[in-house]
Amino acid sequence: MSEFGNVAFDPETLAILEGVFDEAWVSIQAQWNGNITRAALAERILNLAVKGERNPARLLDGALSRSKMDAERDRLEKALEEGFRETFPASDAVAVVQPALLEPHKDYTSRSKG
Repeated sequence: MSEFGNVAFDPETLAILEGVFDEAWVSIQAQWNGNITRAALAERILNLAVKGERNPARLLDGALSRSKMDAERDRLEKALEEGFRETFPASDAVAVVQPALLEPHKDYTSRSKG
């Protein structure tokens, strides 16, 4: 039996969790939702299982849904980024081009040789 924290899962539960994980990961990849890692997805599923959830449909829904806290954090980060963009224009990305090397001035080269 595998463990997550102090909870041990029997082989039947592990099979359910593995199936839900695989289905959730395929769904995430199909939607090109790169906001979650495999480890974070597994943690979401395991957290639900630790609380006693064994229904594959509810586990899948829970794994794919974002918590209200995650959504609020994303909203605040986006608002902050937009605010900074308007407040600090110098912090925006700029294109930097290396200037061409200058030829030494003739007077300078003649003095340094003499």
